[in-house]
Amino acid sequence: MTFITGFRNKIFFDGALPTTKREMRFARLEKLRRKLELFCLNNREGFQAGPARGRLRIDPGKVFRSHSLPQRYKGLPENPFMVAAVFEDLRNRWNWYNLKRVATGIHLPPFTDDKEFPWGGISEMVPGEADIYCSYISRKTGCAVLTNDSDLLIHDLGPEGSVIFLDSIELNKWDIQNQTDTDIWAMELCPAALSRKLGLSSIQRLAYELKRDPHAGLRELIRRSRDTTKTVEDGSDFNRFMEEYQPLTDEPDMKQVNQAALQCLDTRVSELFLQYELPNLHALQEAPSIYLAVLNEDHARRCAWSEGRDIRCLGYSVLNISRPQSHRSTVVLEYVRRGGRMCFDAISLHDENVIGLELEALLDRLAQACVASNNVPTTISHWRIFALNKIYSAKDKNRVLIPSREQLRRFLTFGHMGEKVEWTDIHLLAQMQAIFYSLRILAQLLNVAALGTSITEKARGVLAGLPPLHALMKSRNEIMLERHCEVTINELVNKFFHIQEQVMQQRTVDGPDENQYDIVGQKQDIDEDVEAWNMTQAIQNRPRLDSSEDKLVKRQKVNMYELLRCEE
Repeated sequence: MTFITGFRNKIFFDGALPTTKREMRFARLEKLRRKLELFCLNNREGFQAGPARGRLRIDPGKVFRSHSLPQRYKGLPENPFMVAAVFEDLRNRWNWYNLKRVATGIHLPPFTDDKEFPWGGISEMVPGEADIYCSYISRKTGCAVLTNDSDLLIHDLGPEGSVIFLDSIELNKWDIQNQTDTDIWAMELCPAALSRKLGLSSIQRLAYELKRDPHAGLRELIRRSRDTTKTVEDGSDFNRFMEEYQPLTDEPDMKQVNQAALQCLDTRVSELFLQYELPNLHALQEAPSIYLAVLNEDHARRCAWSEGRDIRCLGYSVLNISRPQSHRSTVVLEYVRRGGRMCFDAISLHDENVIGLELEALLDRLAQACVASNNVPTTISHWRIFALNKIYSAKDKNRVLIPSREQLRRFLTFGHMGEKVEWTDIHLLAQMQAIFYSLRILAQLLNVAALGTSITEKARGVLAGLPPLHALMKSRNEIMLERHCEVTINELVNKFFHIQEQVMQQRTVDGPDENQYDIVGQKQDIDEDVEAWNMTQAIQNRPRLDSSEDKLVKRQKVNMYELLRCEE
């Protein structure tokens, strides 16, 4: 397969969604929460633990194939860190050297610099929704936009701009012996040409009629869209509909945003950053907010994001304190699962003195884990030891059951403690991921805040050793495939219990912790546990549910792409 560099322009990632899409975001996250709930209810007995699968071979014939997801996989929860990992890997992981190591058997350009990142310079986090930046490039250059977002059809792409949907891409001819003779087909839709063909003034009018009546057929929608009285286009409802599709009229002004900082942030962190950076565009009247992903966890237990809340609070506080007094907030709102619902949690922010004390305490705990991993802070073992000790060093030891040495050894080796994969194993992995991502949030916000104090500089240096997402968020299968040469599993287990003993001895000397932040957080956790317990008791005897028959969904709606494809 030949890489044709002339067709690559930009890969845009959402830096923040507009406030007008807030309700849509709530609905999406609730849908993901409900999907997780159904999956947990239908698989309460856990899963058989099979042997580790080897590295998957990349087969272009399977990658470029137009097909729908098999029904048995549609109920699976989604990967919560996919977008952030892809953005990071395109910029910092996939140079030609690493591509050649992974893409064996596939023709790559022979004359390349192994250190070059072919997508690094074109992958960009934009200070807003990626749609309007894609449409701007398409309108100016006449290029096609590769996406699965049907909203791109509604944007002004100019007379020649078009959209190619990713799920329409198909490998028509593939010869492994002669890979240069390859045909890739896809369906291209040009909104301007489509409007002329259908006899419409614009595709936007058709989209508006579809939104008004999503169950109407294409012929009826076209008939309504051909109304020439202009009463619809001049109406307030149509104008409100078109607000989110307003094009960039000039070259995007990136100077108003710290671009270097923006390119080092994940989408979720970028959105919080932009609420401080561009409050007129991205902030609402209330406090700054961040939307945390729905983790692959046990829905019947307290949300795994409760782990690492103190670390995330540190990150939010660092960003907040770096702003002028008039632009600061007293809280950041986290949108997260609480029991059987999604809601906002108000995280009270620290002042400069508390930030220093909390960073010192965090660095001390990280230093303990660093010693436990042979003083090599960049190894994944270092961060796993830190996360496990944080999870099992809760204030109330009666609420935390520490695993045995054998259970912990099996978990670190196979990803589960018993003979099969239980929900306790899945939830523990989610708790570790929550701590890892909380550390990542803190690291990114320390970099953009740049306070310049000795303690923040020290913290930045330590957190610079945090591995990338593809290493931190490994699946159970990937954990099993690891070669534990950096330090043996038995050494890790011994060090874990050694740190636990140190923590218990320190508690005996210091007495109970009266810190107000921990007391408030613990009360919140207990309340959430009670709610989750009550919900679990209420559903224990509920019959098995079918996610395809979820009564929350009355009737499937279609978007512009699905409508046009069905009526081809």
